[in-house]
Amino acid sequence: MYEEYFDFTSPPFSIAPDPHYLFMSERHKEALAHLLYGIRRESGFVLLTGEVGTGKTTICRCLLEQVPDDTDIAFIYNPKLTVEELLATICEEFGINIQEKLSSIKVFVDHINSFLLRSHARGRKAVLIIDEAQNLSVDVLEQIRLLTNLETNERKLLQIIMLGQPELKEMLQRSELRQLAQRITARYHLEPLSEREVGAYVAHRLTMVGGRSKIFPASTIKLLYQLSRGIPRLINIICDRALLGAYVQDQDQVTSSILKKAAREVFGDDDQQQNRKMSYWSMAVLFLFSSGVILATVYYYQKPRIEALFTQESVTQADTMEQVALADPVTHPGADADEVGIQKEIDDTDINMQSQEISQLKWPGDKAFEESKDMAYTALFASWAVPYIAGSGNVCTFAESYSLRCLDLQGNFDSLVALNRPAVLTLYDENGECFFATLTAFHGRTATLVIGSESKIVTIEDIGSRWFGEYTLLWKKPEKYTAAITPGNTTENVDWLDKKLALIQGRPPGSRDSMKFDNALARQVKQFQFSSNLVPDGIVGPQTIIHLNSACGNDVPKLIDTQKDK
Repeated sequence: MYEEYFDFTSPPFSIAPDPHYLFMSERHKEALAHLLYGIRRESGFVLLTGEVGTGKTTICRCLLEQVPDDTDIAFIYNPKLTVEELLATICEEFGINIQEKLSSIKVFVDHINSFLLRSHARGRKAVLIIDEAQNLSVDVLEQIRLLTNLETNERKLLQIIMLGQPELKEMLQRSELRQLAQRITARYHLEPLSEREVGAYVAHRLTMVGGRSKIFPASTIKLLYQLSRGIPRLINIICDRALLGAYVQDQDQVTSSILKKAAREVFGDDDQQQNRKMSYWSMAVLFLFSSGVILATVYYYQKPRIEALFTQESVTQADTMEQVALADPVTHPGADADEVGIQKEIDDTDINMQSQEISQLKWPGDKAFEESKDMAYTALFASWAVPYIAGSGNVCTFAESYSLRCLDLQGNFDSLVALNRPAVLTLYDENGECFFATLTAFHGRTATLVIGSESKIVTIEDIGSRWFGEYTLLWKKPEKYTAAITPGNTTENVDWLDKKLALIQGRPPGSRDSMKFDNALARQVKQFQFSSNLVPDGIVGPQTIIHLNSACGNDVPKLIDTQKDK
């Protein structure tokens, strides 16, 4: 209904587990890596748990697109089965034909074992994937464990991946399942998205359908995070409803009031619930008042002993804080995640910047805030050696004349490092006034920002306190590029793509006359995307092209010049 209104190619917030829409947060990348590790290791059980709606099934669908051609997959969607029903389903999934009319557990197991031995003899692998595994009974889990008893000296003949809610972890702690728990070689618990990741997730979904990231302004992202608790499925449902609300109200953006109304409709927050909440608050206030009276009385009579206790504890805490301050910032759990991610990339350069003056991030007082956008884009185009003149019309249309494209994103410092291109950041001062500055380089815990007409060194912390993740960068497109390069294409862009991959892989490019985006080329694209921490969907869009240009050593401006560092 609202797709045409917002110029979407398809609904951006469908709750179907489509790998094409998979947003690869750091948690999702780690989860997928654990599943791939389990298949490659060939050593038994792999466990992936997470709350409802965090993306377990979508990650598994993404995994299925990357399994080698020599792998047979059995996927169990509904595990509420008896032992016999489960074994029969496994046989059906593997294509095992059972002739016996009176099938039993032994008959099923014998046929599965024979199938696994034949597969091994032909050099094939077998993987069993069970979704919603928290619904498995203890008897069924024990039978699944027994299936992994068939093995060679080098590996198990059946790898099993179990996906489930947190209750599955609790189930596996039972004493009767300890043998199965001991066979789990890789396990990962998928947490909800952080507030920064929620903004990046929304921007990613909108980008995939040709939408503008500014439909959900930064001011609504924090509210969306609070309403959804960072759970992707809830984000999808709320955002879908909010877009419908914006369409009905003829609004170009989703406002906070529209988002709140959408959440009320999703969660069914009626008057009765509100009355119950008021009742709970009344009881809580009464409890706290009573507790306060009791504590005050205790403190009056025990004051000397309490003061002595706190004096002793404060000394202990001071010692502890001193030890924490000396700890490695990368391993310390309180360290800022964005700072840690950047520090891993360019730690060596930070020492060289310590002697330079660090500036405070603020807009020059002698210039109007309205000037900041033109000045920021002048600096951005200058990094590409393009002479931009303020007032040249639409910035992105101007970029097209130099074979460049704009890319609006919502992300964090790690996403900036991954794309490794200068970017215009949307910043806010202490009074909430918006202004723009151009990020041109990273130096460990500091960065170079062009603010107005001056280039300054500022701290990452200072940027983080004034930036909510919105940024725009430029990227160089292939000469004939008009839209994403997809499997099945036979355009000149496919020839460009093959040459890029050939250069990266150190192989000769394919024949120019017969170049087609076939399955073989799609597999190469997915492998490159996965190695670059991109969604391995085989679709060559802006971010994949940016990574290809970087990998081929193209003469493009970068935030971190790794060649220069070497």
